[in-house]
Amino acid sequence: MIIDKLSEAGHSEVGQKLREADLAKHDPGNVDGLNRVNRVTRTLDTALLKDPLGEEKVLKLIDLMIEPDSWPSRDQGWLARLDKALQADGYSIAETRAPAKSNIWPPQPDIEVVTLREVVLRGDGGAPFAERTSELRARLLQLGFSTAEHHLGEASTHLRNSKWTSANSQIRPALEALLLEIASRDGLTIPNPPGGGSAIAAFANADLIDANGRKFLDGVWSQLHSKGSHPGAGGESDTKNRMHLLTGTLGWVLDSLTP
Repeated sequence: MIIDKLSEAGHSEVGQKLREADLAKHDPGNVDGLNRVNRVTRTLDTALLKDPLGEEKVLKLIDLMIEPDSWPSRDQGWLARLDKALQADGYSIAETRAPAKSNIWPPQPDIEVVTLREVVLRGDGGAPFAERTSELRARLLQLGFSTAEHHLGEASTHLRNSKWTSANSQIRPALEALLLEIASRDGLTIPNPPGGGSAIAAFANADLIDANGRKFLDGVWSQLHSKGSHPGAGGESDTKNRMHLLTGTLGWVLDSLTP
């Protein structure tokens, strides 16, 4: 499906998409006698067979193709078929929606539009992680918490590519970054060295969270391990459980500590 849809474009646009997905080194280019279908097929086959990051790059290509403003995504039938095919491989297409901005007067009823679309790894029970993760990332960026959003995005990407240790290494930093960014915004003094635990204490000392809130955050903080990423490889089940814990906690922190 990816090959057929991308091959509908001209050679120039095909090359641009492959470059954006870091697949250029596997692209034979617009050589004599090589049509677009064969060009894309050869590129993807080479990437998946010879590049250790080939699967990740192919998923990135799909992400680029399903972006709301990308021409392939205008074909809703193709999107639906692609989503069904991805689900068979343990993935799904997740969407983040937000009210459309309009300068029309008088104001019109809010119409939600897709602002982010991405391929995500499906969680236990078939629930897409990024239905929650994408919402959180959009909210973090809206509030200016870019460091926390970066770590959450990295964790989500590594999780999608079944890189459990790499995903695990971003989970604790995502929560720590959010706590520190909120503390900085609120002008709280964090003892050196600054960290998530000291930020939690600062929130409690400033009466921004009550005793139950502090117990909750302290408990989560200890579950995410004092040394950052979980020692050892960090398996699939462990990483997914921590990701669920992270997304729930990030939502709680945003609801409790931001206007």
